[in-house]
Amino acid sequence: MRNASLFLCIDCGGTKTAAAIVDANCRVLSRGSGGPSNYNDVGQAKFIQAISEATRQALSAIPGCERFNIPLSEPVFTAVWIGASGIDRKQDVLDITPVIADLLHHPTQKPTPRLRSLEVQAPTCPPSDERSTVSS
Repeated sequence: MRNASLFLCIDCGGTKTAAAIVDANCRVLSRGSGGPSNYNDVGQAKFIQAISEATRQALSAIPGCERFNIPLSEPVFTAVWIGASGIDRKQDVLDITPVIADLLHHPTQKPTPRLRSLEVQAPTCPPSDERSTVSS
């Protein structure tokens, strides 16, 4: 499935988790949402549950991707980006990165800890007024 060039972007926050799947042209193909996912507030299990829920919802809105379950059993995404509130320590990044890599069947390089961001691997997108989006 990876040849479809799907990119997953997830925003993990204190009140909700928002996921968007975009194509190589930076068009938003689908969106999904989950519960709160501030890592410090909800802990690892609920953090992973919220990411799973948002990703599953976004995948199910794309024709041909409804069949995927979380955890993914095969690569689906070319790249994954996650912005996560509550990931404030280097050890948090080191602890959660392999869990997310397994969950999304997405190989990861040695994690580079960044506050509030687990992994940044997204396509270069044109300015927002030049791309079409799906309403949330």
